[in-house]
Amino acid sequence: LNDTLAAAGIAQQQPDSAGRRGVAVLGERNWAMTLPAVGVPVVNSLLYYPQSSLWRQLDPDGAQRAVYNRYQRLMFELEEQPPERTRRIESPRLDEVRVHLDPARFDFRLLGARWVVMPVEQAQRLAANASLERVPEVGAAVGAALFRVQH
Repeated sequence: LNDTLAAAGIAQQQPDSAGRRGVAVLGERNWAMTLPAVGVPVVNSLLYYPQSSLWRQLDPDGAQRAVYNRYQRLMFELEEQPPERTRRIESPRLDEVRVHLDPARFDFRLLGARWVVMPVEQAQRLAANASLERVPEVGAAVGAALFRVQH
């Protein structure tokens, strides 16, 4: 996956006009940990302090600050949510924060990433999401699906 994303030029891309850059990794802990080691900017990885810009988007009123205000391994997972919300934040362990995102309704622009990568076998779950566009020619050979976050 590292070589695939590097070949797509993702590591070298500057932030877009909205300031979004890098990759958000869904459902794959190893990718979220290894991509930063090869120079790919990743929104969710091992974070020594909470990323305030991300949490302002995901928790604007700070109601769940106690859940994520720490050193953390940040993971994004897909999970259908009830109609009143598009995400759920939890901390199943002291050093881990998981954000469960509704596959059809979550606005992926909130993550601050230009790209979303996930295991290819789960890619169909994002087919109805209007904030993403699948990039079909990148990643499939290594079991990954790459999506471009829409403007």
